[in-house]
Amino acid sequence: MSNLLTPLQARYWRNLFLSARDAAFRDAEGFQNILFSLEKFGQFLFRTTGDLGKYKPVICNVAWQSCLANEIPASHRDWHTPFQELYDLVKDARNDAMHQGSCARHLTEHAVSLSVVLEDALMVDAYTVSDFMVSDPVVAVPWQPLSHVREKMLTHGFSFLPIWISDPPGPGWFLLSDYAVTKYLRMCDQNLRRQRLATRIEDAVSKKGLELIPGSTRYPDLSAEEIISKFDGRPILVVDPAKPDNLLGIITAFDLM
Repeated sequence: MSNLLTPLQARYWRNLFLSARDAAFRDAEGFQNILFSLEKFGQFLFRTTGDLGKYKPVICNVAWQSCLANEIPASHRDWHTPFQELYDLVKDARNDAMHQGSCARHLTEHAVSLSVVLEDALMVDAYTVSDFMVSDPVVAVPWQPLSHVREKMLTHGFSFLPIWISDPPGPGWFLLSDYAVTKYLRMCDQNLRRQRLATRIEDAVSKKGLELIPGSTRYPDLSAEEIISKFDGRPILVVDPAKPDNLLGIITAFDLM
């Protein structure tokens, strides 16, 4: 990113676009968050208030750091649209009156593609785990009922939730999987399921009914290349070297892609 943005700034804007894109995945017409992020980013780079038309040169200057902006579209035009064209499609659609139905879905598709390129460009100089990890992850807490954990998993689409266990089999970080919750809640009759939904995590674990997976932990200054070989299909937990029970973030192969 050289002199365009500092590493901290690049990470901030990448996370903003990532969150906006995640919202768009959940809503086929949910382009608004990406557009708001794009306008905020343009205003930050442009150093004054304008519009998407005025922001185009400075935003494109960032996007060109990624080979996905021009190089890949040039060789695979049937599969990828050059960034400048994507930008114009989004900018022009932004000003249209019709933001419903198929028009909104097309705008969302273009906005998501635009965001993917910008995210890649913003991370071109990223190196360590801390650059890629999801900060302040949602965690499960031992005294929470299984009903709450189930709700969190279904609401956010989580396959795993980190949980710190102080008692046996801890102390340490573990992963509570969607499979373990499903197995615990469904392999019983309805009356027992109701009881189990109201059971605290710590009680379900102590009675050997709810299975936890030992968490794989790493430090934030590890290089991204070093951590790739550690993936086994489950997320890696990033902890504070000075205080292991302090979870700084979580990282998956998806985050490094």
